[in-house]
Amino acid sequence: MLQIAEMQSSSATDGNSTESNLRRNEAPRFIGHPMNLHPQPDVLLSTSATVCLWRLRTEWKRVSRIDGMASLSKIEAARVARFPKSPLSKRFAIERASLRKILSGLTGISAAEIEFAEYADGRLGLAPQHGDLSIAITHVGLWTVIGVSRSRIGLASAAAAYRGNDIHQTTEEVPMTRAHVRQLSLHHAGITADMEELQNVMFDDGHATYLFDACSEGRWHVLDLPMPGSNMLALSAPYPIERGTLMGGQVARVMR
Repeated sequence: MLQIAEMQSSSATDGNSTESNLRRNEAPRFIGHPMNLHPQPDVLLSTSATVCLWRLRTEWKRVSRIDGMASLSKIEAARVARFPKSPLSKRFAIERASLRKILSGLTGISAAEIEFAEYADGRLGLAPQHGDLSIAITHVGLWTVIGVSRSRIGLASAAAAYRGNDIHQTTEEVPMTRAHVRQLSLHHAGITADMEELQNVMFDDGHATYLFDACSEGRWHVLDLPMPGSNMLALSAPYPIERGTLMGGQVARVMR
C-alpha cells in the first residue's frame, strides 16, 4: 500500500486574504497497484471523490506500437506523421494510445472509437456521449502521468534539473519550482485563483498537502505526489478525495 504521509491540520492566517483560503491538511491516502492499462470501472471510479493515476514510462512497452498507432484518430495519426522522428511526436502517440486503452477499460468502448472533447482552456475530456470523465496528463522526465476522475482534476510537473555543479543555487530554486507546480495543477484543473498571491502561500517546501477554498469553485485538495528522483508532481482535485489509486511501479519515497 502506498500512503502519502499524513499532515497535521493548521490554519494559515485569518482574514479575507488569499492566505486565509489555503491551509495545510492531512493528505488523502493513495493505494499503489501494478500497472494495468485496462481497468474495471466499478472498481476504480465508484464515486466522484475517486482519483486514479497511471504513471508509466514514455515508451512502447505497455502498448505495442502497432496496436497503439492503430487506435489513434485520423487527426492524432496525422499529427504524429508530420514529424515521425520527433521525440515529441513519439511521446504524443504513446500518451494518446495509453490513454485510449485506459478509457476503453473504464467505458467498455474500443480504444479506436474513443472520442475526446478539447476545451478552450486546454483541458482534455472524454466526449459527452461516452460519459462524464475528467482527464489530466503531464510529462516529467521519462514518465507520463495520466489522471482520470469523475470530478475535474489537474496535474502539473517539473523534471529534475541541475545547472552545472552549483548545488546551492539548485537547492534555493526547489521551493520556488514546487510552488509553481502546485499553482499549475490548480490552473490545469480550471481554477482561476490569483497566482501571484497564491505563490507566496505555496512557497513552502516543508509540507506536501493543502486545502484551498476557491470561492465559487468550492474546496480543493492540492498535494505533492511521489516521483522518482527529484522530479516534482502535484495534483489538484475537489475535496474530499475519498480514494486514490496509483498504477505503476514502486514509489521512490513518501512525501512529508
